[in-house]
Amino acid sequence: MPDDKSKVSVRIPGSMIDAVRQMGYTSTTDAIIKGLELLINGATCETVQDNSQTMQDNNEVLQDNKVMKHENELLKEYNDTLKKELEKAGQDKEDLKKTFDNYMIQVQTLINQKAIEAQGAKKPWWRIW
Repeated sequence: MPDDKSKVSVRIPGSMIDAVRQMGYTSTTDAIIKGLELLINGATCETVQDNSQTMQDNNEVLQDNKVMKHENELLKEYNDTLKKELEKAGQDKEDLKKTFDNYMIQVQTLINQKAIEAQGAKKPWWRIW
């Protein structure tokens, strides 16, 4: 004997249908049957409201998760930029050290040249060459 089925027309808010689809139900008929079975088995409206609140909380967590992932990506990019700047600053520091060392070598060479020239007799003031 086939199941006796009755056609029922129901007006449901669009937000509720969207929530049902987000839960994975592709057919609203299946969701309505599931809801009626819960009602018959003793589920109260509080349970449904708790489930609705839980779904809203889950949606908020998902939104927060998306925001945090975006912020995480931005921070990674910023961190990479800072690492590159730090490497560049280290290279600049090494370049300055090399320049300073070269300058000190030149100064020491000039001092040595002057020391060698000072040991000999001084030239008269009119002899420039």
